[in-house]
Amino acid sequence: MEAATAQWLATASGVLGACVALATVTALGRRVPRTLMLLVLAGMLLAVGGGAGIMIVDGFVGIGVGWQWYHGVLGILVIGLFLEMTRSYAAATRRVAG
Repeated sequence: MEAATAQWLATASGVLGACVALATVTALGRRVPRTLMLLVLAGMLLAVGGGAGIMIVDGFVGIGVGWQWYHGVLGILVIGLFLEMTRSYAAATRRVAG
């Protein structure tokens, strides 16, 4: 794949991910069915976890990509923030029986 094409696709996926993240904290996003949003967040976890996992492994072990140790720390923080965002959304949209 051409570098420019890959950069445009990465930009588009980043903007889409930011929109989903904003949807988890806005009233408009709360109108999306909970099951659908949780499925989208699970799919995002694969993408976010994959990218952050590469940063972590290359930052601490070195697989040739070029990330440094501080990128590995950032990868750990990104995964933690994403998991907290998902937990927060699930808790905020949980329906209490009664």
